[in-house]
Amino acid sequence: QLDTIKDIGGNTMLSSNGSGTITGLPASAVSSGTIATARLGSGTASSSTFLRGDQTYAAIAAGGITHASQWRPTGDATGDINPIANVEQNDTALYGSLGAAMSVSSGNFTFPVTGYWLVNIIGGYFLNGDSAYNEISIQATANNSSYELKAYSGCLLQQTASAPGFGNASATFLFDITDLTNQKVRFCNNVTNNSATLMGGTNYNTGTMMTFVRLAD
Repeated sequence: QLDTIKDIGGNTMLSSNGSGTITGLPASAVSSGTIATARLGSGTASSSTFLRGDQTYAAIAAGGITHASQWRPTGDATGDINPIANVEQNDTALYGSLGAAMSVSSGNFTFPVTGYWLVNIIGGYFLNGDSAYNEISIQATANNSSYELKAYSGCLLQQTASAPGFGNASATFLFDITDLTNQKVRFCNNVTNNSATLMGGTNYNTGTMMTFVRLAD
């Protein structure tokens, strides 16, 4: 029986603590071969896992933006619009989207997957005249019924030298979506002068556009 193995120079190569555990073998002494993954940590080692600092194999989290889409009104509209219902997904040449797109019914948008979503709307306006406020807003529901204001912004339209006044407003909100059935969003437009026009169109983004980007799980 041996407790210690030494080289000819008297240097300890291996030693035992008497309980079956080998001590005194530094990692630098392993100069060839490989160590079985099961000896490195708990869990399952594979091409889709990594070894964490607590010596546990864990799945590699997906990274980057996985869902993004853009929408727009299909034409110009005047007066208050609650909600903005006549919309389409952008289909102009070179447009690109990621993942499953939003779905919409009567202006109410449904998210395709849960996660943290950045929602933005830019409202573009024009008017041959004056309008003290022209507000674009984001509303949301948590019960698929009652909607509440989440963000809004406005602009002033003022005619100058007989030329129409143009303006834009932008509203943004970061949503934590956990319920695809009940949590939805919609966009609204409210103006002082009912002749104020919210711009839209199908050939390209004409002043007004809604953007949805999923940022994380």
